[in-house]
Amino acid sequence: MKKALFAATIISAALATPALAQEGQWEASIAGNMTATSTKVGNSTSESTNTFMYFRLGEYVTPETVVYGTMSMFGTSSGGGTTSNVGTTFGFGAKYYMDAAVKSAFVPFVEGELHAVVMTSDSPTTTATTTSGGGMSFGIGGSYFITEAVSADLSFQAFSDSLTTDKSSVSFTQSGVRMLFGMTARY
Repeated sequence: MKKALFAATIISAALATPALAQEGQWEASIAGNMTATSTKVGNSTSESTNTFMYFRLGEYVTPETVVYGTMSMFGTSSGGGTTSNVGTTFGFGAKYYMDAAVKSAFVPFVEGELHAVVMTSDSPTTTATTTSGGGMSFGIGGSYFITEAVSADLSFQAFSDSLTTDKSSVSFTQSGVRMLFGMTARY
């Protein structure tokens, strides 16, 4: 009897899959960051606050690959709140986990996305200006699985956006790198 129980335990362990995500399963993520900066040029100092919030909903097409849609909101405030930029992006992309998710494991991933951007800038010296355009972002990161379905995430994203103003048709490019902290739930 002990041998049969031992054999059943070994067979069950061998057949158990460490992959927690399966094709057709959904993943929802929220991430963000906030940066306060102080810039001094000569005798003048400028304070600004930058905020970025990122929402993602995707579906696993393989145990490691998620295809998703995103919405993000961002803003910058400076001059004691008198000058601001507020914007939204909508995009789609893919995320690839380097290994199937295992409870209490850190799983690295890569991600890429194409997105549309709309931003409004306002200051006391100019009228509000709307800019729009498109861009892309690519990133690397990792998910630390707290439970089989929930992870804490850290990622670094490089982004580049090309925008055109609504009134003067002036084009410009903004690019940079952002670090995001977030949570992901799989269901």
